[in-house]
Amino acid sequence: MTEADKAELKSTALALFGRLQSELDSALVLIDARRELAFRNACRSVIDCALHLYAAETDPQYD
Repeated sequence: MTEADKAELKSTALALFGRLQSELDSALVLIDARRELAFRNACRSVIDCALHLYAAETDPQYD
């Protein structure tokens, strides 16, 4: 893996982490507003982001 590939992978991981934080913040606001269905959808997005972040950090073939 070249340095450029490592930098791109790190950039991807940071973008996913930022999205993960944003989705988690949204989920907390939604549950405070008692919007359970929207909260569940936000939680699914949080899980999706976390799985992609894990793959980006552990799988060198992650695209």
